[in-house]
Amino acid sequence: MFLRQTPWYRYPFDQDLSRLRHAAPFVPSLRAVERRGALPLQCGVKGLYTRGIAWLAGMDPAVLTIRSVVAGLDAADAAADPRITLLGPVPNDAHGPAAPMETPRYQAFTAIVRGLGARGRTVLEIAGNRRILTSVLLPAGRSVALGGAEPLFAMPIQSEPGWRRVGYDTAVEQLAAEIRAVEDEGAASSRPTMTDPRLRRSLPVAAIAAALAGGSASRP
Repeated sequence: MFLRQTPWYRYPFDQDLSRLRHAAPFVPSLRAVERRGALPLQCGVKGLYTRGIAWLAGMDPAVLTIRSVVAGLDAADAAADPRITLLGPVPNDAHGPAAPMETPRYQAFTAIVRGLGARGRTVLEIAGNRRILTSVLLPAGRSVALGGAEPLFAMPIQSEPGWRRVGYDTAVEQLAAEIRAVEDEGAASSRPTMTDPRLRRSLPVAAIAAALAGGSASRP
């Protein structure tokens, strides 16, 4: 769950070492002395490494929330899911009244979008984008038809023989329907990316539905 919701370089190696020391009291022996020296060294090196990666990537502290615009969003939705923070109304468009929201990113975002779809809401934008790249994991012999999505690539998954990853350029407003279609077919949603519909460039994000890095919702 940690890697699905929190960047790997934020793993608390120092806390992990502290818990391990309390869970395994020191009993004098050659192996115990060896472990007492090796474990702090290992956790210390890993901790320094993750801090260095975070600093070099310019990603610390990591942004774990994302903003989206949802048609029909109101206080009832925020009451139904406390992870949703309403940010205020935006001008109406063809979809009628809409409002921006702030939510967790990554895996939690998938569940939030699923719940909004079940309540008849339509996600219009994610971090200011109306199209994203979603990927779906499909077992052998299985396919899924996704409205508003254009297949971009397909590749086998080495760790899961017989399964393949299929990427789609997806209209954000079709996202909730895509999640339902994927689950109905027994496939699995994977990690999406944000796409530029003109250049097909992608920026990494995560968890089906979209977890753009620190983006804010806007309406052109």
